[in-house]
Amino acid sequence: MGWQSGSSITGALLPRWAQEGGRAGTLAMLKDTATRERMYRDMTENLSRRGGATRLMVSVFEPDRSLEGKTLAQVARRASTRTGPVTVPPGRR
Repeated sequence: MGWQSGSSITGALLPRWAQEGGRAGTLAMLKDTATRERMYRDMTENLSRRGGATRLMVSVFEPDRSLEGKTLAQVARRASTRTGPVTVPPGRR
């Protein structure tokens, strides 16, 4: 099964080519450094095109309902992750 609809933050940011093979396919792609860097660049571009981290909001997140109604920028600050054009946990880029 693939990712959820384009209304999800993942669907809005993750490039279509990176969604091939669903979640398992994306996770496999992340193991390759060059592919991971390409994904980062494309996600950065997608985030910018959508107005930045302050413009994307979490509407439903069952694992942690306290994140609902928060922007991606607020979630990043709460999680103590760095924000550039894309939110990435430290050391994960």
